Amino acid sequence: MRGYAFGFSENNTVTFYKNSFAYNPVKSAEFKWEINKEYNFEIIANDNKFTCAIDGNEILSVEDNDYEYGMFGFGSLNMARGAYGDFKIKEI
Repeated sequence: MRGYAFGFSENNTVTFYKNSFAYNPVKSAEFKWEINKEYNFEIIANDNKFTCAIDGNEILSVEDNDYEYGMFGFGSLNMARGAYGDFKIKEI
């Protein structure tokens, strides 16, 4: 599989990953996240730039030219519990 991922990572950080048959971190940022707290994620993919925000605050931005189209999904890189809902996709 190939693609990108963004989410919570260890030590109060969030990370943008690139998956080219294995997930590799591209960029991380500090973000103090809490278990059992609800967060709103927003990822804007515009041409080769990805802007990632949580609760309306931009956390990090990444540029990459490898994948021009794809799909989206939700998941976990490790064992974890999560609930996902009320998601929207908007073409820009």
